[in-house]
Amino acid sequence: MNIKIPEWSNKILQVILLLFTTLILGGILVSGLKIYRKQSSHISLVMLSLIFICAILGIVISFGIFWLLAKLPDNQHMNRIIIISLLTFFAVIFIAWIYITPIKQKSDYWAFWHFAKKMVKGKAIYHHRTDYFAKWAYQTGFLTYVTVVVKLFGRHIRIIQLLNVGFQLIILFLTYSLTQKLFHKVVLSRWSLFLLGSNIEWFALNNRVTNQYLGLIFFLLTLILIIDDHPFNWIISGITLAIANYLRPLGIVFILGIIVFWLIYRFIALPKIKLKSISKLCGFLIVYGLCMFAFNSSIKQTGLNQYGISNPDNNWKFVVGLNYHSTGRNTKHFIKFDRITNWPTRQKREKKVIKQNINHLNKHHLWLSLFIKKFWSMWSYPSNSLGFSLFYKNHSKRSFNFLLLLAFAINSFQILLAFFGAISCLGKQIKPEFCLLLLVMFAYAAAHLLIEIQGRYRIEFTPIIVIIATLGLEIILKYFSSWRQRSLK
Repeated sequence: MNIKIPEWSNKILQVILLLFTTLILGGILVSGLKIYRKQSSHISLVMLSLIFICAILGIVISFGIFWLLAKLPDNQHMNRIIIISLLTFFAVIFIAWIYITPIKQKSDYWAFWHFAKKMVKGKAIYHHRTDYFAKWAYQTGFLTYVTVVVKLFGRHIRIIQLLNVGFQLIILFLTYSLTQKLFHKVVLSRWSLFLLGSNIEWFALNNRVTNQYLGLIFFLLTLILIIDDHPFNWIISGITLAIANYLRPLGIVFILGIIVFWLIYRFIALPKIKLKSISKLCGFLIVYGLCMFAFNSSIKQTGLNQYGISNPDNNWKFVVGLNYHSTGRNTKHFIKFDRITNWPTRQKREKKVIKQNINHLNKHHLWLSLFIKKFWSMWSYPSNSLGFSLFYKNHSKRSFNFLLLLAFAINSFQILLAFFGAISCLGKQIKPEFCLLLLVMFAYAAAHLLIEIQGRYRIEFTPIIVIIATLGLEIILKYFSSWRQRSLK
């Protein structure tokens, strides 16, 4: 019976993956129709024809690149040339992006940049319980990174931006490596690198003082270490996940996915090595816990933040996330909370609003509707990363709208490939290591059904989406190859 549990888990994950990609495609269709209706009155027939021609050309060029990457020989020398060439190509694009967009920072990015200057001068980063780094103390982890950079290189925003470009290139290489470890097919690895680098919504935030790229490096390293499953890898992965969580607090989602993976595909599936398996998980959790305790204590002991890297305002994520009218997004409707300077009053008000949200959802039977709208907003609609990049500040509205549509089209194309990838997995015995990626991603998606969402939050899981997309691309090219062979006979 126990041996069948991993098999059933495989089948369930296959169905969930297909449902996941189908729902995203449904949301993309809804969003696309909304964009068309909004823009149709402003777009001439000539412009519409031009957009259609550009889309066709883009698809043809993309498949030409995919075909070329598949046809180039698989040997160590050629693989190095391809990796270096692609990384160089994307480095030029990423660097060009930071030079054609504004330096000015806003929102959380402004807070990191502004308060890093204060930290260097030894000034307090908050004075009141409702100040930014008191409410969201967990952000102090990334602030220490920004401060170190400012201390070493001076207050130059270009340094931060260029470091982000370096982090993005590392992520591209790690995505290549992760794909190779999962499927041992170099062509899939090449495609994953190209797909991720060409995703505008993914790379658009490299001009911001953001923790998403640096944190993502350590999240990917954690997955790679666990997949390798060498001696002591689980212990090292505890360190990398703790560093990732220190920079960007998503550790709990990864831990949940990793524990479920361990329980099904290590503890149950491999009963002969249960003791060894238990020791690995315990080592992972103990090391992670000790690292987080050390990070938390260090922040407190230095006097940087008396709350460490905790989240004293847990209620806020649900105040926003369960609000039906804002569909879980932080809109202007919530500005009134920033005017509440008394902490007990704010907490009391937040709890009251959460109860009101739940009562409203129960009374009008809106839970499913809220979940679908939030899911689409998170995974299907154009990402707000381009908005946060401030591209619209120094370019025309037409240029910004065109770029927004282009980024949306590229992401939609990759999701379509991921949909075919999900279909290709049906009825097959997918690898447990691939299941690890799916479990973590589904845990992340499920968590955001309840808490605050933003389109840019999907950046951390774009590498997993493109890895799935390579499977879809593989079956599409195989189909056309077999069709071409039949037509030549």
